[in-house]
Amino acid sequence: MKRFVFSNLYSSSIRSVLFIWLGLAIIFTLAACGGEEGKEEAPKTELEQVEEFWKKNDYENAGKILKAYIAAHPKDLKAILLQAKIAISQKRSKETLESVNIGLEIDPKNTEFLALKGRAYYYVSNFKEAINYSRQALKLNPKMALPYLVIGEIFLRQGKKEKSIKVLKEAVKLDPTMVEAINKLSSALIKTNDFISAKEYLDKAIKIDKEDPGVNFNLAVVYNKLGDGEKAYGYINEALRLYKEKEDARWANQSRQMKKVIEDRFKIKS
Repeated sequence: MKRFVFSNLYSSSIRSVLFIWLGLAIIFTLAACGGEEGKEEAPKTELEQVEEFWKKNDYENAGKILKAYIAAHPKDLKAILLQAKIAISQKRSKETLESVNIGLEIDPKNTEFLALKGRAYYYVSNFKEAINYSRQALKLNPKMALPYLVIGEIFLRQGKKEKSIKVLKEAVKLDPTMVEAINKLSSALIKTNDFISAKEYLDKAIKIDKEDPGVNFNLAVVYNKLGDGEKAYGYINEALRLYKEKEDARWANQSRQMKKVIEDRFKIKS
C-alpha cells in the first residue's frame, strides 16, 4: 500500500513537471512563430508620412501634413529641411529659399541648407549666388555631391566644358547613385563629342532610374550619334512619354524635334 501511494505520488510529480515543461514549450513556440508576424507595425510619424507621400509625388498630402507639423514644431530642423527638399524637387525656388533661410537662422552653418540655397539660386539663373553658397557648403563639408553638381551645371551653361566635366565627375564620385549628376556629366561629354564615355555613364544611370526622362533623351542622342537608329528611336519615344507625363512642355517639344531627326536619318515611319 505504501509502495502504491509512493508510486502514485511519484507519477503525479513527474506528470506535473512534464505539464509545466510542455506549457513552457508551447509558449516559447508561439512566441517564436508570432515574433515578427504577430508584432504590430509601429504607427508612422508625421515626417515619415510626409516622406512616403513625397516618394509617390503626392505633394498635396505631403504639404498638408508638413505645414501642420511645422506650425506645431517651428524649430524642427529635420522638418524644415524636408520642406526645402520637397520644394527644390519641384524647382520651386522661392519656397525653397524661404525654408532654407528659416533653417539657416537656427543653424547658420548647416551645410545641407547652404547647398540647397545654392541649388535654388541656380534655378533662377543667379549663378553668382549659386556658386557662392555651393562653395560655402563645400568649405564646411567637402564630401557633398550637390554643390559640385550645381557648380558643374553652371560651368556647362557658361560653355566651360572641360571644367564642367571635372567638377561633375567629382559629384558622381561622391554620390554614384545621383542620376541627375550622372546625366549632366553625360551632357557635358556629349558636347565634347565623347559619345562612348557618355554612353558608359548613361548605362549606369538608366539602371538606377529607367523612368528618368533626361537619361532617356541623352541615350537617344548618343545612339543617334553612334548610328544605332533602333535604340535611338526607342529611347526618344520613352523620353517623350515621360516628359508628357511630367507635363514638361519645353522638353516634350525638344523630344519631338529629336524624334523627327531620328526618323529622317534612319528612314523610320512613326
